[in-house]
Amino acid sequence: MRKNQIERNNTEQAFRFQKKGNETGEPGTNGKNQSAGRKGEQLKSKLLFSAAVILLLLLIGGGLFGIGRAAAYLTDEASVTNTFTIGNVEVELEETDWPGNEDPEVQNQVPFQETEKNPTASNTGSNAAVVFMKLTVPVRTLVPVSEDGTKGTRQAMELYYMKLAEDAVTAHQNHFADSWTELVSQEEGTGLTGNTRTYVFGYTAALAAGQSSRALFDKVQLAGFMEDEALAGEKLSVEVQLYAIQADNILENTGEISTDNGITKENLEKIYEIYIKQNND
Repeated sequence: MRKNQIERNNTEQAFRFQKKGNETGEPGTNGKNQSAGRKGEQLKSKLLFSAAVILLLLLIGGGLFGIGRAAAYLTDEASVTNTFTIGNVEVELEETDWPGNEDPEVQNQVPFQETEKNPTASNTGSNAAVVFMKLTVPVRTLVPVSEDGTKGTRQAMELYYMKLAEDAVTAHQNHFADSWTELVSQEEGTGLTGNTRTYVFGYTAALAAGQSSRALFDKVQLAGFMEDEALAGEKLSVEVQLYAIQADNILENTGEISTDNGITKENLEKIYEIYIKQNND
């Protein structure tokens, strides 16, 4: 009887110890397993939470900074069209005082007779221009005669003098306006060996659009010479040709040729040579 009582007491104590272990996580088989399970669940929860935070940061970073394959590039475009208008150089040769080729004043002329003739350059284009005049005068071999009838030696001579308005009728020599520079190196027939002699002049200032030059001369005078049967009835001509080239951006090897504040003779010669080279057939 007593033995059975002792075994029952031992059994109850063992049961109580096991139960206590299950409740407190202290030694006991079931307590240990439950404690390990809870720790595993906690670790798993922490890992899932950390992964969620990292994913959230990546999504935020991609949205803020455009990182990630799914992000779209920010783009834009712009254009501009520049329109240029090509200018032009155009000039007109005017002789407002010339009476006309059919006027009686120019028919049957006699020695020492003067006729108004004022060749002027007008810029009718849209760009500033440097202008030149080429003057061709007839040459014949004759006996010159002075005003008092004194005869000279037969020789080649120019048949017309170019004069300014203020020059007296007794002034038998060429007189050109100071605003034109003679370019002797560009002239032909200076030795009077042919039937013509040419003069070349450059205007010392660039002509702006709509601007006109001073006339190269104002009148011409037939020279004095002995009457010559070979010359009688011959139609003589004084030809004036006007050339023009752009005033800006005329270049040479060392840079741009200046046309500002007056054009020097040296620069006029350079510019004229450029014009001739370009327009030489």
